Amino acid sequence: MLRFLPIAVVPLIIFGLFIICFILFQDSRIESSGLAVYGQVPEFTLIDSNAKEFSSNQLTGKIWVADFIFTKCAGPCLTMSRQMAEFHKNFQKDNRVRMISVSVDPERDSPQVLSKYALLYSANTDIWHFLTGSSEAIHQLAFKGFKVGSIEDSINHSTYFVLVDQKLQIRGYYDGVDQEKMNQLSRDIAYLLEEI
Repeated sequence: MLRFLPIAVVPLIIFGLFIICFILFQDSRIESSGLAVYGQVPEFTLIDSNAKEFSSNQLTGKIWVADFIFTKCAGPCLTMSRQMAEFHKNFQKDNRVRMISVSVDPERDSPQVLSKYALLYSANTDIWHFLTGSSEAIHQLAFKGFKVGSIEDSINHSTYFVLVDQKLQIRGYYDGVDQEKMNQLSRDIAYLLEEI
């Protein structure tokens, strides 16, 4: 009788592992579900790295991630741009996803400078848009539109990535220098893609 005990235990172990995997999968789905709406992105028009007008209307119907950087930043912008490049690589074949990097240093970050910066990250600028504009427009967009950054000093910008849904609603904020938050952002992008 004891000889058959191990044979009877194997199916129970397999069943137990199946249940554990199922629970873990459900927990990861619950983490991403029910994303809050933090506000509406206001309409904006800036200039892209091809020196063309770029409007928020071009993002309607898309899931997108925005960050605020500048090309001469020797601090967190490097990490943030590498993270955005990773999202670009992972989602570039999905036409429903876009990336937006807005320069907080428009005096130096002309469209030509942003174009060179995009090349450093092998960015397809039809998917990952690098934007500039007037200091006032960018400051208003960051502080009042996305609710990130400093009202006094745009160069001391936020390190947060902002997730926006297809209705231009802000759905999440993620620290761009925290890998676990970036992993969560990936899961939340996938969750929003299921809603489209």
